Amino acid sequence: MVLLDLLARIAPRFALQLSALHVNHQISPNADNWQQFCQQLAHVYSIPLQVRRVQLRRSGGESLEAVARTARYAAYHAADADLILLAHHLDDQCETMLLRLLRGAGTHGLAAMPDSRPLDHADKLLLRPLLQIPREQLETYAHAAGLRWIDDESNDDTRYRRNWLRHELLPRIEQVFPAYRRQLRQAAQHSRESADLLDELAAQDFHGELAEGWLELTALLPLSPARQRNLLRWFLRQRDVTPSAAVLEQLQQQMLQARVDAEPQIRIGGWLAERYRERMYLRRMAVEPRCPPQTGIDLLGRTEAVFPEWQGRLVMTARVGQGVGLRWLSAHRLDMRKRVGGERLRPILGGAQRQLKHLLQEAAIPPWRRNSLPLLWIGDRLVAVPGVTVAAEFQASAGEDGVQICWQHDPDQYVAAQ
Repeated sequence: MVLLDLLARIAPRFALQLSALHVNHQISPNADNWQQFCQQLAHVYSIPLQVRRVQLRRSGGESLEAVARTARYAAYHAADADLILLAHHLDDQCETMLLRLLRGAGTHGLAAMPDSRPLDHADKLLLRPLLQIPREQLETYAHAAGLRWIDDESNDDTRYRRNWLRHELLPRIEQVFPAYRRQLRQAAQHSRESADLLDELAAQDFHGELAEGWLELTALLPLSPARQRNLLRWFLRQRDVTPSAAVLEQLQQQMLQARVDAEPQIRIGGWLAERYRERMYLRRMAVEPRCPPQTGIDLLGRTEAVFPEWQGRLVMTARVGQGVGLRWLSAHRLDMRKRVGGERLRPILGGAQRQLKHLLQEAAIPPWRRNSLPLLWIGDRLVAVPGVTVAAEFQASAGEDGVQICWQHDPDQYVAAQ
């Protein structure tokens, strides 16, 4: 409430377009009352509010807290905003750091929450502008400004470890170390600097494609074991996945030491890490896309076309002498269908027709991605498999304007909707 009030005050001065997002996890029996409170408050502030009601599905060893966080961040990811501001404060930061220390966290864990960071691969930034301010100061402001707020009843339940730290341990620490907040903040900043250096090293060691979620394993082999683990942690963290020390050791062994033709799989919460042809892929264990047929698709003059039920989008780039000839896109609309098996096309003019199955194998498309890969058709003629190949008769000739069509599969974008 303090963050919302502060933003409402400064928004006109800086020409900010302010909106609010409430994620209803539907856990507490009071969840609907909280939603109503937010709706009324947004009306008072004259701020548009988007409400996301999420259904939490736990799988494997995932905690309810982790599943709720995943759903919440999916809502942030899908929000129509450049900046997402969260109201974590200094006391939250201290609690987070101590919890992670007691769980045996490394440098990144002890760095606790950053003031700002990019939100996954979305073109938006996550900010925590109150992170250096203690809770007591925020509460003083809230009373002075006459703000109303909600107290989550679960915050008083000391069976939860964070609440035990907050109500039992930290008050005792404060009696002996009254400046503990400032000291822990300084320790977190030191850890953040070290973590940033480790990230720079991992980024230099990385070979792969983050958007597609794969890592070239051959790049890890010359590295020392500690440097291998650092790269693996960094790669997983790009998807907001934090493995335990045991899982990290398992990844290191199975992904790097299994026999050449093996395809090991390791489950990490709601994610699956698996090896295919010297690459490690990380993919969410989400609901499989429905992939309903799409007809009459007009790609002319477009840079992208989004298909939520396919969990992805077509991305178009103008090319000369490459991709689908512009003359075809000008004269025809396309249909999009999934594989049924037996499809064939001629990838080289004058060459033989090839089975699509073999072309996908040669392109190193992992088996689990093949059935949800879209095929583009004009009538009963297969035009292209985005990102893989274009049928020879539809290819742009030398000097001709063409459109390169790729497919970006991004199930994270649609977790909240599911």
